[in-house]
Amino acid sequence: RIQLDWKPVMDYPISETQTLQDYFNEKDVRVTNEEVVEIYKKFLMDMKSMHYSHYRILDINGDGVDDLLLKGENDAIMGNTDFYWLALTYRYGTIEGFASDFYLCENGVLECVETRHAGGIGVEKDGHQFIRCTGFQQEILDFVAYNKSTASWQTDWWDEEPISEEEANTILAKYPRIDQGMRPISELLNET
Repeated sequence: RIQLDWKPVMDYPISETQTLQDYFNEKDVRVTNEEVVEIYKKFLMDMKSMHYSHYRILDINGDGVDDLLLKGENDAIMGNTDFYWLALTYRYGTIEGFASDFYLCENGVLECVETRHAGGIGVEKDGHQFIRCTGFQQEILDFVAYNKSTASWQTDWWDEEPISEEEANTILAKYPRIDQGMRPISELLNET
């Protein structure tokens, strides 16, 4: 065995004078909120097929850059009138996605809701994962799932940690949803 000298990846030299961190810092040119809105408008206008009907601009990942939250055009038919499909932010000179399929909750928390079906045996579970985004990192705060086949609650997908309905309701109540504040995308694209 040999002793490995591990170093932070951001210290990796990509040239004689520049590290990987230097490269990212150079690419991370911050723009004003007005400029980022114009970048988002151009991005939406350049899309070949528009699947989004509503938007909101808000910094939900705490990096100081306003994010673009988008909602799908068919959600009203499906009954999901306050559910966002995608969260995008402008960093490192490009638009990057960092969250999807969520509701906004108090204190910058996102509630991601997912239904899973167990292959062929008719088990259906509705999961609620509560996350906080910090930049591109996601921190899982809580998770609860309702198992429809057993009419019971659990804190994982695998039935390993069952909890009472009261405990589940306590977790769900910790993260109240807020007014989603959606506006029609046509308002954003038609603003001058």
